[in-house]
Amino acid sequence: MGRDVVYRAAGFISIGKTPETLGRLLDGLVHLNIMAQALRGRTRQWWATAKSVGGSCNNFVMTGVAFATLIERAQPGPDAQTAVFHCAEGYFTSLPVEALSETEAFLAYAVSGEEMSVHGYPLRLAVPGRYGYKWAKWVVRVELVAGRSLGYWERRGLPDRARVGDIW
Repeated sequence: MGRDVVYRAAGFISIGKTPETLGRLLDGLVHLNIMAQALRGRTRQWWATAKSVGGSCNNFVMTGVAFATLIERAQPGPDAQTAVFHCAEGYFTSLPVEALSETEAFLAYAVSGEEMSVHGYPLRLAVPGRYGYKWAKWVVRVELVAGRSLGYWERRGLPDRARVGDIW
């Protein structure tokens, strides 16, 4: 790791950085900005199941860092209510900070022991119990903000809550 790499996001080819050299990863309404290097030494593996709104299901063994670990280190300010996950090509989604802690959400950098590629390089948000449109791929930055911030799909009518099993 620690080298520049080429990655693809929705057909777009770009020179990116490995997770260790991304730079600032978590910022916004925090007391301490978290650099991507914070991933080192704080990782673990999860067995994760992503369910789509259409009913398909994907199972993964993913390696990453718990969102709660990043939040604990960043020391969010009292107004930090929402985490906005900024991705390649301007895509983003958001979830309440509290919900991310309750669901054991994590940022993954490897799937089945290999660096993310089509599954969401450099980082992928995994949120157990939430539909796949909340599992943002190609995450390059997490920003904590006050209030709500609706993401791409939520602005197009999908529920912000995105709990698996919810009836709309």
